Amino acid sequence: MVSRNVKALKADGPATPDELPTTVSRTDKEAGLHKFTLSGGHGTGSPMGGRITPIYYLPTHDREIVIQAFLDANPGLVESKTKRGLHRAIRAQGWSWQDAARNVTEDYYKDTAESKSDHPHSEYEMPDHECDFCGETVPQSKYPQHLRTDCPNTGT
Repeated sequence: MVSRNVKALKADGPATPDELPTTVSRTDKEAGLHKFTLSGGHGTGSPMGGRITPIYYLPTHDREIVIQAFLDANPGLVESKTKRGLHRAIRAQGWSWQDAARNVTEDYYKDTAESKSDHPHSEYEMPDHECDFCGETVPQSKYPQHLRTDCPNTGT
């Protein structure tokens, strides 16, 4: 028998604990219900912009939809973290989560002071660089790696 929570997630998509019909149980978890949340890290203060509301989801849910639900449930994150910092925190869940985050966070940061031009140090927003040795164009953040391992003219 499928639990009420799993039925709700199948019907409505990712949800906060308050949006689920019942408290999450071990049976729900055994049926495939997962929780997405971020850790506040170490030390004092509130690096995550306040208390974090987790999102429950099923493995069949698109990760971008899970992250959208998570950001909607936690608006303080966008206010307290840079886009790059948020990506780094999400990456702790796994690289596929960070890839999904990159696809959705732009909408959450477009109306803030943080934009691509405001943060030139983000590795995903830095300009390309032409290799001085082989002429290949590579992202500036990947240039040192290119010289060490990928450039055919640097002797590696």
